[in-house]
Amino acid sequence: MTIIKGSESGEYLAPGGVNFYKSLLKDSYFLESEDHEPDSSINTFAISYREEFFEFKPSINVILDENSLRKIKKEIFLTIIVKENISRQCEILYEEMVDLKENKTIQLILEEKYFENFTFNNSIHLDAIVYSKEKDKLPTIESIKRFTLRFTGILGLFSPEPRPPEFFEIYGGGKNSMSLTIIEAENKDQFTDLNASEILKVYINENCVREFDLMLNQNIATSDALSIYWVSNIVTQAVLKLFAVCDKYPIPKNSESIASRILKFLEINSEDEYDQMRILIQNNPENINIKIQNELKLSEKIQDFRGKKK
Repeated sequence: MTIIKGSESGEYLAPGGVNFYKSLLKDSYFLESEDHEPDSSINTFAISYREEFFEFKPSINVILDENSLRKIKKEIFLTIIVKENISRQCEILYEEMVDLKENKTIQLILEEKYFENFTFNNSIHLDAIVYSKEKDKLPTIESIKRFTLRFTGILGLFSPEPRPPEFFEIYGGGKNSMSLTIIEAENKDQFTDLNASEILKVYINENCVREFDLMLNQNIATSDALSIYWVSNIVTQAVLKLFAVCDKYPIPKNSESIASRILKFLEINSEDEYDQMRILIQNNPENINIKIQNELKLSEKIQDFRGKKK
């Protein structure tokens, strides 16, 4: 099957007259780790770090619905491709003819070598595609299921927790406040010893949490930009608090701590580099916000927008 860069136009490809494009691959799933439980209803995954991602043997697991499969009276093939959202670079990871007599789960463990041509600063799609082929005719796509890996680099810092509108009123907001960031730490050891998730709390209004999640998972330039802008504001607060509390270079004792993740993200590896950044922040706190936006390539995401022109 020939893969054309940029050929898809949405979450699913559904050629006219195809009856199986949803049912055939509905039970297929993606696992971030071999220890996780399968859930075929989850299609989008937020990945914190590229290095950690491959350590846990992530895999795409393809299960073909047997009833749908046997209704296709042609030679059937399965291919798995990986495709970067922005560059449209793609690679075929797997392609075989389907044997109806051995309809079993096909597990493909993702190896770092498969992604050598990708930048890992935006969404990467994993597409399982079933197509049929008749002699001297073009292939017909019978089914496709997409899994999206959203590499952000820093999402491991926090996990948003829903709260009712009244919660935000207590802190001076109101029913239309969307989110609140609270950093429950006042000394250096808390930033170097404790897991980031223990002290960095992000609360989101339960009235809009579902809709906001849908906005962030549209896999288009606008949702990527919105996600980055929201995350950059949260991380900016974490950075400002870290540098305010830790007047000296904080040596991380825990790889999951705020200090470890922030210093890694900002590429600060020495006391001199820490002091220089601290002076920069003291002169103008906004400096760190625009630096984080740059590291997350916010402007590039917005440039990728291809909306309706006036």
